[in-house]
Amino acid sequence: MEQRIDELLGNLYEKTQSLALLVEKKDSDVDEWMGYLDEREQLMQDIQALVQEGFIFTADQKEQLLQMSEINARILPQMDLRKQELTQKIGNIQQNKAVRQFYNSEGPSGYGAFFDQKK
Repeated sequence: MEQRIDELLGNLYEKTQSLALLVEKKDSDVDEWMGYLDEREQLMQDIQALVQEGFIFTADQKEQLLQMSEINARILPQMDLRKQELTQKIGNIQQNKAVRQFYNSEGPSGYGAFFDQKK
């Protein structure tokens, strides 16, 4: 069982490091994050199942968990900031779309402009 938990923790640490590098990269795609987050979630569920069976972590394993916790604490604010930025962009897009739909339904005078032609 200990070999299995070491393997799971190693994979979780690797995924956490990869996610941190991706999040810290300025132009990274948020959709890429989802793959790492899903994989990490599955690994954490597997570890949780072993803990529920009565597994107790060694000192080295606890240290590795602490390192992952520190990485998470470092990247979570960055992820939240990116989430807020995306939420704001989506809101702006929806607002612009609503304005366009409103003015397009008003017809030519909906733009508030009058074009006079001199003959």
